[in-house]
Amino acid sequence: MLTLLVTTALTLVLGSLLQWGVGEQKNNERHFLRLKLKNAVESIIEYGVADLRMRWENETIFPLNALAPSNNPINLPQSFFDFYADTEIQVDSSEITGGTVPPGQWHYIDPDNPANQFDSQKGKLTFIRNVKLYAKSSASVPKTNQTLTVYGEETLQVRDAPLFTHAVFYNMDLEFHPGPAMSMNGPVHANGNIWVAAVDSLKFNSTITTPLKYYHGFIRWPDDWSSGSEGSQQGTVSIKDADGNYMSDYKGSGNKSLSSSYYDSRYTVTVDGETRNAWRELASNRWDGNVQTDVHEVPYLNPIGFKNYIDDDPATPTVAGDDLNYAYALIEPNMPAKKPSDPSQPNPEHKGEGEKQKFAYKAGLIVRLIKEPDASKRPAHAQHLKGDYYIALYKLARDNAFNPYSEPTLNADGNVQEIAVTMDSDQFDDVFRMYEYQEDSSSNTPTESFWDARRGKGLDVLRFNVSQFRELVDNTRWNYNPLLWTSGYTPTVDYSGIVYFEFPRNTSITNRPDNVTVSQDNFGLLVINGSNIPNPSYNYGPGRSPGFTIATNNTLYIKGHFNADGDEATGSATEPDHANSPNPPVALAADAITILSNNWDFTKSKSSASNRTASSFNEVCAGIIAGLVPTAKGGAAISSGGNHNFPRFLENWSGKKFRYRGSMVCLYESEIANQGYSTSYYSPPQRDWGYYTRFKEGHYPPGTPMVRSFKKVDFKFITKAEYEAALGNLSIVFGN
Repeated sequence: MLTLLVTTALTLVLGSLLQWGVGEQKNNERHFLRLKLKNAVESIIEYGVADLRMRWENETIFPLNALAPSNNPINLPQSFFDFYADTEIQVDSSEITGGTVPPGQWHYIDPDNPANQFDSQKGKLTFIRNVKLYAKSSASVPKTNQTLTVYGEETLQVRDAPLFTHAVFYNMDLEFHPGPAMSMNGPVHANGNIWVAAVDSLKFNSTITTPLKYYHGFIRWPDDWSSGSEGSQQGTVSIKDADGNYMSDYKGSGNKSLSSSYYDSRYTVTVDGETRNAWRELASNRWDGNVQTDVHEVPYLNPIGFKNYIDDDPATPTVAGDDLNYAYALIEPNMPAKKPSDPSQPNPEHKGEGEKQKFAYKAGLIVRLIKEPDASKRPAHAQHLKGDYYIALYKLARDNAFNPYSEPTLNADGNVQEIAVTMDSDQFDDVFRMYEYQEDSSSNTPTESFWDARRGKGLDVLRFNVSQFRELVDNTRWNYNPLLWTSGYTPTVDYSGIVYFEFPRNTSITNRPDNVTVSQDNFGLLVINGSNIPNPSYNYGPGRSPGFTIATNNTLYIKGHFNADGDEATGSATEPDHANSPNPPVALAADAITILSNNWDFTKSKSSASNRTASSFNEVCAGIIAGLVPTAKGGAAISSGGNHNFPRFLENWSGKKFRYRGSMVCLYESEIANQGYSTSYYSPPQRDWGYYTRFKEGHYPPGTPMVRSFKKVDFKFITKAEYEAALGNLSIVFGN
């Protein structure tokens, strides 16, 4: 009896344990299945994000219903189905749905907000569109008729930032190695590596970001900079942290001539005999997110419509043209959609969506320089300059003929429609003048136009008188005379604030892998009398942009004060000359930009630099978009000169002050002025340089290009009810 009772009790206990074990097994199976489903949902959303990044890398128009099922929905790729084949996941029931694409809004990413500490765009005014992604995935629970489903949601931020939200933006390697003390007071970004060094001191008051590496030292030559030492620059490089303290990248001990004495992307620590890279933690803690690199997942910031710049392959230094200079197309003329030699074929030089980002596409006036002695080959409305040189003026036909910011009208073959424009001949002669390079045969002294000592050649120069042009378009201080435009042009309707100068093309350069077109290299655009730029009141209206932009497919020379009063006692390198009437937003875009003082003398341009003495004070207030010659390009022993030599000079500026108030953007290699930097033809000025506060406040020049990045935020798992409610609302909006 006792045995029976004990046996029965043990049986009951063992049965209970067995039942509990089976139940626990089922619970574990459901738990692990749910984890698999969560992973599947996350991967589905990642597929959606990747799809949208590819779609929207170059998009300029975002309809509200861009992702509607009836329009262009997100579809899972075959790789998803292949990956989850032969698993519990019911791939046929998995789905992803894109939400509406809102109009977006401007948002300043506050660097003082702790939530933005590691946001690579902090300190910048950014245009953000928040797009929701919804996903679900199901699986059958083993040995049951039940189905388990998991739902997820994430927001993809499409972020567009004007280039001039940066004090310095480089689309390639960025170098700082100034002699005198230098301070950068705005965001600094490079799509290449960043190299820093200093003789005196170099301070960064805002963020430094790159998707690659931050290095202390000189950029490396192909055979290394030198043996052991990396230069004699032993000054302090410091970056401000969140508390306003300047924290040096010097480790506090060691030879200051060696990069190993500094904290940079090569920083390592050894723990328990194992050496690992510790740069991420060091940079994050030392500078509170103000220095971010690849390990912080900083994105590339590419101009909308263009691929990454790719520099020369160091493995093939003798191969010409293996660099890809895509963003150079921003200063190209408008390209025909069809191949000129074969209209039945698409033109490879047409940049697709990138065409819409060009300054020529946005221009309110196109000034085309023509050298053609045969009248039958010149446009009938071309106006004579000198000798064989003529100018043909055009505006683009617009979809809205009363809005110079609307889309240009395209012909049936996809080319932009141009409308001929002419101006009064006397006014034309005042605004434009041509100088053909000539020398005295006995002294080799230039007698007309000037010699560029860096480029090593004399130039045929088109002069543009800003003051005279202002009388043609500006009604701010006086009423201009519309009759000075003798045909085809009404400034209040046609003038967008952008003037594009198109120089003759170098037709010998063809079949480039990046399909970039280049101007002939014996020209230059000389801009004079630019202290007061045209800034008509009618461009302050809704949908318009105040300010002034000059862009060209050639080189640009600025003589004298530009968009500034030239008074050293007014304003500063960051603040406008007069707070109550701040200097308007202005941009200059060219292959290369050279600053000439008011003392610039054509006849002395070929003499020694000591004979070309700059005036005592010169001032420019403008955002600069230009190119450079990369250090060690093609294996050559040349230097870009660093950011402190980005604006070019041709005079002896020793002891003279140059005040620059703006934003420096290097988007491409110079294709025309492609000679390396040297101090043999000039002496540098006292640099009083800064980031213009008007740019920081969101006032940008007409046509300012944008760079795009993406950020994923707010991923979460949601309930079935939340998922169905979200899709139900979308069905109403999309009209499904």
